[in-house]
Amino acid sequence: EIELCGGAICVRQPEDDRGDINLNGVTNEISDAVLFSRYFIEGDGVWDPIWYMVQVQATDVNNDGVPLTVADLVYLIRIITGDEMPFPSDEGNPKVSPYAGQADAIVKVSNGNVSVTTNSAVDLGGALFVFRYSGMGVGEAVASDAAANMVVKSRSARGELRVLVAPNMADLGTIEAGTHEIVTIPTSGAGTIDLVEVQLADARGAMLTSNMAKISPPKSYALMQNYPNPFNAGTVIRFDLSQESDWTLQVYNITGQVVRTF
Repeated sequence: EIELCGGAICVRQPEDDRGDINLNGVTNEISDAVLFSRYFIEGDGVWDPIWYMVQVQATDVNNDGVPLTVADLVYLIRIITGDEMPFPSDEGNPKVSPYAGQADAIVKVSNGNVSVTTNSAVDLGGALFVFRYSGMGVGEAVASDAAANMVVKSRSARGELRVLVAPNMADLGTIEAGTHEIVTIPTSGAGTIDLVEVQLADARGAMLTSNMAKISPPKSYALMQNYPNPFNAGTVIRFDLSQESDWTLQVYNITGQVVRTF
């Protein structure tokens, strides 16, 4: 806000609209969470073009200085359900430290399905996955068992698929720490699909440093050298198959006798 005061031009600090994402004068309500959830699926088109920057700043619900993150949505839901308190608007209030922890998102493409697995040392409270795809059809994301108590929403348009995983307000579901498949996405056609953006938040509403990896099916059959070699107690024998099928692996001794069959 700019005004004349005492012969000078004064720039007044704008009001703290944190949590009032729809700018209706009521902070941290369900309608704010609904609008914010739509942003992750539909993009910037959900904001009022006149009040765009005000709404964006209002999304820093967890007070970490980073707006428009899935961690803000997690914290907002926790406020609505009474599990957390809003941060005060007073200057000098504490900041949540973003990106202090780490988590991995691993994408596997196989047999007409895309699956996303997360690996985290802490419970996860929410996630956003953005894919780019070409030459194929994609269906709606489906929650896996580990995310059965979460809300999963997805939308595909113009070669982009956006998948939001958020807490269920009924029971504030989380994804337990460890390695878990989170969502699966059916696909059709022989095109390509890649994960281009990921956001992961812990169960308390703090952003995690997110790492991405992709596992694609092998293009042909291959039998790799065992490791370690030589070995004593055990060894690993890796082989690739271009498609899922039954297989038999036989181990021979130096005289040509079969000593073990898998």
